[in-house]
Amino acid sequence: MAEALVAVGRGASYASASQRARAAGGRDVLTGDGTGEYVAKWVDVWAPVVLDALAETEAPETLVLDSTDFHWNQRAHQDTST
Repeated sequence: MAEALVAVGRGASYASASQRARAAGGRDVLTGDGTGEYVAKWVDVWAPVVLDALAETEAPETLVLDSTDFHWNQRAHQDTST
């Protein structure tokens, strides 16, 4: 399972990773629909666990932006006393 998830993370298609996982598990690669559902279910279950472990816990000190217009409103620190 881990190898299939890593393969998808490196750009392999779900179908390709599913077929490799089936072969590695001793299952017939010709059975199944070839859509990648085998690995898609694993991604659905395990991606949140992996992403939560890698999530940013605070804003970066420096942010580099391109020429796109950005608007920022820091509501948590607005003075509402007036």
